[in-house]
Amino acid sequence: MNLDKSDLHYFIEECNSLIKQLENGVQQLAVPADSSEAVNAFFRSMHTLKGNARIVGSTTLEELCVAIEDVLEKFRQGRVTPDDRIIKLMSLSVDELKKLLNQLYSLKAAGSANPKILAALRFVSQKGNS
Repeated sequence: MNLDKSDLHYFIEECNSLIKQLENGVQQLAVPADSSEAVNAFFRSMHTLKGNARIVGSTTLEELCVAIEDVLEKFRQGRVTPDDRIIKLMSLSVDELKKLLNQLYSLKAAGSANPKILAALRFVSQKGNS
């Protein structure tokens, strides 16, 4: 992990702001009229968080971000529709991001992401919501 105490404040501030945007993004997915812009905003925030994970060297956080991004890309392509199950999965995914970030905030390497969430995200990005 490439994060030290001198950078921690900025990292926490940036990531907490991104998490709030991601939580809003999950809520906006349920509003069909706004879904296209909501997905794009959600994707941008996720992409930024993935970059932050890469900068600090957290492959675990980056892996989860990539899996979420893959689902969001399917939304953008119209290949997956954000139904209730998918919205719940996205909410659980953001909660998992928060868990991993809290570990990093303690200057500890993030543990493993929940394998069931990763598997579900990968399934959706590969198979859709069938």
